[in-house]
Amino acid sequence: MKRIEFMKRTFAVAALALLVCGCGGGQTQHETFMVKGLVTFNGEPVTEGLVVFEDKTNGRTGEGEIAGDGLYRVRVGKGSYAVRISPPMVEIDEGPDSPPSIDYKKMANIPDKYRGQQSGFIVDVTGDMDSGADLAMTGGK
Repeated sequence: MKRIEFMKRTFAVAALALLVCGCGGGQTQHETFMVKGLVTFNGEPVTEGLVVFEDKTNGRTGEGEIAGDGLYRVRVGKGSYAVRISPPMVEIDEGPDSPPSIDYKKMANIPDKYRGQQSGFIVDVTGDMDSGADLAMTGGK
């Protein structure tokens, strides 16, 4: 008798989980697009770092690493994105009596003003973009 009650409860929980989560039918995937561009500082390619796209209306993000030639690729959905550029994370040796910590690599070619959400870079994505998403930073070193 207890086994039947256990099976009924298990079935009820499973049915409820399927109802809440859905089983995939009828749900639509968000269409995404490839955005490509060149990251430069004072006209020279930036050879490492991370480009982060953030859609201010829904909080969705996408990110891509900057390659050695300054090119990046990010896959995101349609929308208007605030874009920031971050140096790569590196391990910092704190000395023999301390464990290493992780921090941003010191890079003069990614000024602080481009590292935050107020970088000034906005990219409007309506489809795949092989051009038009270049990120040209300027400033003193």
